[in-house]
Amino acid sequence: MPGNDGIEPGLLDELLDLPTREQQARSLRDRGLLDAGGLDRLLDAAERLLNNDPSKARLTAELCADVADGAASPAAVPRAKYIRAGAHGVRGEFEEDIRLTKAAHDEYLALGLRAQAIRTNVGLMSGLINLGRYGEALDIARQVLGALDDARGHELSPRETRLMTALINQNRGLCYEYMGRYHEALDAFAVSEEVYGDLGMTERLGQISDNRGSVLAVLGRGTEALAAHEAAAEVFGEAGLTLSQVMSLGNIGETHLRLANYAESLGAFERARRLLGALGDPADEYLLLRDTADAYLALNLYAEALAAYREADAMLRGVGMAHDRARTLWGMGSALIASRMLDEAQGVLAEATGLFRGAGNVPMLSSVMLEQASLLAACGSTKDARETAHRALDLVLERLAGARGLRSPTPRRPLAAGRRSRSAPPRRAAALRPPRSAPTKLPSKRAPRKPAASARPRRRGAASARSGHRRDRTSTWHGRPGRHARLFSGG
Repeated sequence: MPGNDGIEPGLLDELLDLPTREQQARSLRDRGLLDAGGLDRLLDAAERLLNNDPSKARLTAELCADVADGAASPAAVPRAKYIRAGAHGVRGEFEEDIRLTKAAHDEYLALGLRAQAIRTNVGLMSGLINLGRYGEALDIARQVLGALDDARGHELSPRETRLMTALINQNRGLCYEYMGRYHEALDAFAVSEEVYGDLGMTERLGQISDNRGSVLAVLGRGTEALAAHEAAAEVFGEAGLTLSQVMSLGNIGETHLRLANYAESLGAFERARRLLGALGDPADEYLLLRDTADAYLALNLYAEALAAYREADAMLRGVGMAHDRARTLWGMGSALIASRMLDEAQGVLAEATGLFRGAGNVPMLSSVMLEQASLLAACGSTKDARETAHRALDLVLERLAGARGLRSPTPRRPLAAGRRSRSAPPRRAAALRPPRSAPTKLPSKRAPRKPAASARPRRRGAASARSGHRRDRTSTWHGRPGRHARLFSGG
């Protein structure tokens, strides 16, 4: 059966198999598709493919752009460019995603299509979030929300305006989450949830459920987080959004791991791995590698954990994903400590703190700093350990003071209770740990500990869908590793 766009199954394959653009254009003309309406339908089909076949989506968009002149459809060019941006984003190529999104925005403005240009800014936020540029993404959010006031009543329908407001707030929530501003994240998600509920958008409600579950996990509310992720996975499974379902299953696995349900955790990861393999696209493999590493670390299989963390880090190093890489480095540091590779652990944890500091994520930053302090104490650097713990405490106190509208605290006296002998083991870092189990001492092999649920925050989220990072049009969700919203401009 044809999709909602009226494109018969197999048509895109037939078109893309033709060797030249001239033959493709002739085939489109013969089928009555070489006009503005026909290209819109093809681009609708390309949008639907982004979640499960981004390569075909990109090739279809390129075809539409190349024949747009002959179809007298200038608006197809920026729309195709925006879809191509989405395909690059799905593959983790975020700089190219941003470049093409900005180009589409400018081309829409040149055509006088201001509403479509406004929509592309939602996608721009997605790319910026994936690169850890949260402040820029929040600036875009403020600009778009202001532009929506100007567009209301003429360029955008009330329904479109409400939907864009929800998408913007979903992305704002992701920014706040990655910056460690968890209650602000929940507030932003609540705004989106209300709109999606009013509009009857079940799939988007599933995305918000996944997003909320990730924040609840950070706040130590593991049972609630698990229920939220399971609800999201069910929604995505029923909707056929495979990549989104993979991300939710990964979140389920992490939450089970946090709750020390090891068999359930490994089962969820394996199911996610099978689904991801069926997509034939390894772009999100690093997520499952990190999941697997987390599980190995929790089970005290340190060599296996370290190998998986190293492989995930190698994938992440070249594509951005600052939040995910920081969390991978944090886990790697824990595995290195457990393996008594203390010098390398210091360098890895220092890199993780730099990434969390750049994001302004005080909860994660201060937690890694406490782990650094414990490591310094174990190495005999007692003074440096106290100073590092002191700085971590001040960061937390400053954040609490800001949240309560108080003056920043005065510097505290050195922590007198932190003395350790040269042989003292590093202690577990603070409550906000990613789903990893740092050893309480430099270990020999021992039976797995049952970690406290409140001591193990979450994996990245959803996608995008956990990256979290998503692209979207007014009728369809398309998964991205980042759980981010993206509004498509066509249709």
